[in-house]
Amino acid sequence: MFDDYSELLSHLEEYLEKTYIQKPQEWKKKLKEIIESSDSYRFISYSINGLIEEIEKTKSNLENFKSDINSHIKELDEIYKVSGTLSDKDDKAYDDLDDLDTRVDNYIDSIDEYIEELKSVAKSYLDIDDTLPYLLKWDFKKYY
Repeated sequence: MFDDYSELLSHLEEYLEKTYIQKPQEWKKKLKEIIESSDSYRFISYSINGLIEEIEKTKSNLENFKSDINSHIKELDEIYKVSGTLSDKDDKAYDDLDDLDTRVDNYIDSIDEYIEELKSVAKSYLDIDDTLPYLLKWDFKKYY
């Protein structure tokens, strides 16, 4: 993504605004629309699975971003190994990148948890769609 860690850090706030704030709001809005827009439980399940695919794309982008962060951390580690020290700018960048790596990793874990919950909800809607027609046709008279 970014060839230079200073470029990465300068675009950080804009990227995080989109990823941490705007995307989850879009997901919640879309989930609410899915639930409210259909009478078919099966369609709701399929739509939720489509939302999961969208979220997984964002997760993949975050994993690439995390990989980019780790590459810059590794570069700074190499500089430190060779010279035995980092400039004040590099030292601060290292701390910022390390903190960012932890934040992104935690967010990826949160997204994984959200995806698992969505998968569970989608499965529940499929189960309802499969079971409800059967229950509506249930014949209690055959047990009388």
